[in-house]
Amino acid sequence: MKKLLNGMMILLLLCFCSCAEEEAETTSGIIEGESAMMGDSSIQTWAELDDDGVVIRVGFNAGASGLDALTDEEHLVVQWPEAVQSQTFFNHLGLDFQNEGHGPPPYLFPHFDVHFYGVSPTDNAAIDCVEEPLPEGLEAGVPASGNDYVPDFYLIPSTALDPDGTCVPGMGVHAVDVRSPELHEEPEFFTTTLVLGYHNGALTFLEPMVTQEYLAARSEWGWDVPRPNILGRSVLWPARFEATYDAESDTYSFEFSDFSAID
Repeated sequence: MKKLLNGMMILLLLCFCSCAEEEAETTSGIIEGESAMMGDSSIQTWAELDDDGVVIRVGFNAGASGLDALTDEEHLVVQWPEAVQSQTFFNHLGLDFQNEGHGPPPYLFPHFDVHFYGVSPTDNAAIDCVEEPLPEGLEAGVPASGNDYVPDFYLIPSTALDPDGTCVPGMGVHAVDVRSPELHEEPEFFTTTLVLGYHNGALTFLEPMVTQEYLAARSEWGWDVPRPNILGRSVLWPARFEATYDAESDTYSFEFSDFSAID
């Protein structure tokens, strides 16, 4: 009888552990990733999961007044929750404040480069921009049209005048949307834009860019996210980006949503 009772206890414990693991795997609602400080701005990564534990939103919150107050160049790397890394295109967040902007000329204003990276920090660190290839079928200086790897209207500038082109060590090659207002023949001042990043011909990051002045005005905006025909791996890909401001908490939220499978 004692052996039977012991056996029943073991089965109950196994069942309890199995149920607990299943519950952990199917956590729903908002889950938090890493947090960090950029100046006086608190940065918190997060994701939202549905009742089946599937990622439906990925984003981070940032203290707005702290972003306003930045005066020096800042760089920050923060991890998403594990569910984001295992299910979606996104691996980690690279948040950069460029206090003097950077080239080319439309972007010579203080602004934030918000890198939603699809590869690990280790992979990023290995990018040296030496003999960096273009995505298959894309010609430098010519907007993509019908390319499997680069969405229509995205262009990687020619390296004829700049041997390094738009490749930045530790990041990769930057592709710009020729429809962006700051790139028109009669350009408007840069406020926001969405850049795509590539390494070894594969898409490796989505990069919303926004000026410090535009955020200080508490502007809100959103885009439909371009989608390549071929990504090169099976993950969830977002269809929408939104940047919103909550006055009560003085917090900006930057998020991607409307995920669906891509290969």
